[in-house]
Amino acid sequence: MAESKVFDYLGGFLVLDENFWKGNSQKVWFTILALVFILLCQSLRAFISNRYNNRSVQVISTTGTTGAASLEPNSQTSISGIVSDADLRNLINELDEKGEENVQWNNVVDKRNSSVTYSVKNCKPKDGPLKYLSVTVFENCSTEVLRDFYMDYEYRKQWDKMIVEDDQLQIDDISGVEMGRTIKKFPLLTPREYVLAWRMWEGKDKTFYCFIKECESALVPRQKKYVRVGVFRSGWRIKKGK
Repeated sequence: MAESKVFDYLGGFLVLDENFWKGNSQKVWFTILALVFILLCQSLRAFISNRYNNRSVQVISTTGTTGAASLEPNSQTSISGIVSDADLRNLINELDEKGEENVQWNNVVDKRNSSVTYSVKNCKPKDGPLKYLSVTVFENCSTEVLRDFYMDYEYRKQWDKMIVEDDQLQIDDISGVEMGRTIKKFPLLTPREYVLAWRMWEGKDKTFYCFIKECESALVPRQKKYVRVGVFRSGWRIKKGK
């Protein structure tokens, strides 16, 4: 399948094509594990946002309780330290559900057809925010194509109709840390503004990891017409299925 067609297919799935939700049970070859959690400060409700491609992907998101780091304009050094290898280690532990023996997960969604399966579960840790874990399974797509799909922010604007603006602010070529700003619209709510930093790693056997977290930057002054999301932690892992 050509990469452009794969992108169109995946984009169509992410806007929840109704045919998928009518699906039947079929075996698929590749697995995407995603955990996405967003804690909106300033009296917002928690919600999740998932995006995936074929073959095996794992996405996890956790939310901290500390404030966002503040950065000066053009501060490459500060950018490089926002997302660290420690974040990667924590992400892997979260993906493997380590250290949460006493946490009970509740099934929320379980849908499937001959091409895609999608399931979601959540839990409420005793001393932490609500978490969501989703698993999506696609056929016939390499991990590289899936990675490119998630990192293609221009294409994201085409299928994610919630996005009003999506701009890259800074990038550190040495560490690979990037910073960007996204404006999303929600029904009956003031548009939400996300100022985020992220970093991607490549592991063995074409496995990819990405961790995303909130930050502050003088490049993006706060505006009254948007609600700035104060805490956002999200991550994903893309790997081949068994």
